[in-house]
Amino acid sequence: MFVKRYFHTVVDVVFESPDYGCAYALLTKIYSAGLTPELQIYERDFPSVTLCNCVKHILDEIEGKEAIGPYLKEFHKQLEPMPGYKNTLPELLDDKIYECHTTSNGQRCTVMTLALAIGVTSRIITEKQKLAFNNFFLADKEHYSQFPAILLKLTPEDERYLLHEPEEMIALHDQCLAMAIMESVELSMSRLEPAAKRKFLGDTAELFMGDKSYLYRMVSGLLVHRFDLLEREIKAEQAANDAAASPSIASADGGTTKGATADQLALLFYYLFRELHIDFTNSDKTAWARLIHFISGHSIENLRKYLNIDFDRKSVQKDLGIVQGALQELFPAVAQRIENDKKG
Repeated sequence: MFVKRYFHTVVDVVFESPDYGCAYALLTKIYSAGLTPELQIYERDFPSVTLCNCVKHILDEIEGKEAIGPYLKEFHKQLEPMPGYKNTLPELLDDKIYECHTTSNGQRCTVMTLALAIGVTSRIITEKQKLAFNNFFLADKEHYSQFPAILLKLTPEDERYLLHEPEEMIALHDQCLAMAIMESVELSMSRLEPAAKRKFLGDTAELFMGDKSYLYRMVSGLLVHRFDLLEREIKAEQAANDAAASPSIASADGGTTKGATADQLALLFYYLFRELHIDFTNSDKTAWARLIHFISGHSIENLRKYLNIDFDRKSVQKDLGIVQGALQELFPAVAQRIENDKKG
């Protein structure tokens, strides 16, 4: 499904309106504990901000439409779960419209149900459209048996502008701040080498350690958990690079190297596409990543990260020599351009 990036962060969602604020309060329960085993969602599988972007996308599409049955069927199809799909956090994307996919039916059910709930309370959905939603859910109990459980957990409409008791509001506010901090941490880490990521996370975690406020305890716990995940990610990425390695190829700087890593492939396609007058000003980096993923098997998320090329980094300069050596025989002009860029 392709959606507009209406919301970049959790804070954008919460302050959009009381309706979205209440919906997000429910999402914190779905993402942390789950209302039922089928309604347990993880941020790493389907970011909560992306879920809210899907909801708003649906509401924008059906607003003012008379017969929405065909639209609901199309949304159901577009939200077809793709287990294992790696959704990128919206705040890490540059594009106004981006691709996302649910990875479970519970996620799809949550999106469609919140679209109905927010649409009704915000007066976007008419009574006729509300009836169409309900009929659609009732006709497909296989996929939407959980929608009553979601609706029952939403804050009653007449209490939405009160939102919560003061202590609950503070907890929600702290949770939003904690997630915003983690989003900033993720954005910063996307620009760092693996070794630097470890140090950055360790230094950041120290800032929040100690018996301080609820917010500090929440963030420190999230950072410790994120550190564990980072170690797994680094090991998995290294294993994937080793598994994808093909016979050695010559490097322009002498010696040999294994088959191209994800960052080397990003450089390779950067220069080949330049010959075709394709660059980041007239094409989408996500489309580049999908193509390279199709050819190499490297993850789309990693490839897209490596397409943010910093030519001043030593590791990039080293990879330029490797890519140059691989292109020398068939594309000598491109290899020379790389040589010029290395010197430049």
